[in-house]
Amino acid sequence: SILLALCACEPAAPAQTPAVSPLPTSPEPSVLPQAAPAFDERELYRSFLGENYDELSAACFGGVSGIGFIDLDMDGKLEMIVFDAGASAAMGIQLFDVIDGAVECVSANMLDVKEHFGGAHMSELSISANYFEDFRLMRDSRSGEMFYQVTSANGAVDFGFRELIRFGSDDGVMTLTALALCFEEYDMNTGEAVSAEYKINGADCSAEEYAAAISELENVAADTGYDAKGTFIWEQSDYSNGYDGFMLMAEAALKLAE
Repeated sequence: SILLALCACEPAAPAQTPAVSPLPTSPEPSVLPQAAPAFDERELYRSFLGENYDELSAACFGGVSGIGFIDLDMDGKLEMIVFDAGASAAMGIQLFDVIDGAVECVSANMLDVKEHFGGAHMSELSISANYFEDFRLMRDSRSGEMFYQVTSANGAVDFGFRELIRFGSDDGVMTLTALALCFEEYDMNTGEAVSAEYKINGADCSAEEYAAAISELENVAADTGYDAKGTFIWEQSDYSNGYDGFMLMAEAALKLAE
């Protein structure tokens, strides 16, 4: 498939650039989430989804296909993951955080979601994925710090990309950091790669530097084996029954997050 083929070819390497350290470290490792905030973010998410069902469904391509709640930035409160129906080889992801007691979109695959629900904390990064399990809880083998990361990937007959993104927190707001990117364009007739772009921490690099950085990331970040969970619309027929089904799906996702 197109995703399995990503980065498998050997395109001509871009101009050499200095290697960039691929994995930021924290001066004070955080192994466990911080103390939970005073407000109940679950009730805030319930109210947000109930009040914005029509707008959110319309803003997501094909409607909302999945909902999950995970403490992605390890700050003691849940973030909300919303899948749209997708348009290529993967589905789009919209991420919401509770900021100053209100639900706000901080990363969106869909422009309409950004415009309707985004604010001052919107990330430039967006995510494409197919499973909640794509969000992995990792442990830095050097510091013991635990963090979530996701491999955002998508493709079609003419392009394909993979981007490794790490989640963090800045003054209680979830942040996204791009660690590594491989983007390729293909000849639609032959399937051969005609161009390739590689980045480490946002800086251009060669194919060799990219491969070395990925290897280093894999060496220092160990997967804890934790499976992030959520619900998809096709898991129960009741979930596809308009507003009521939408809220049932949300409740099931909140139950999984307990």
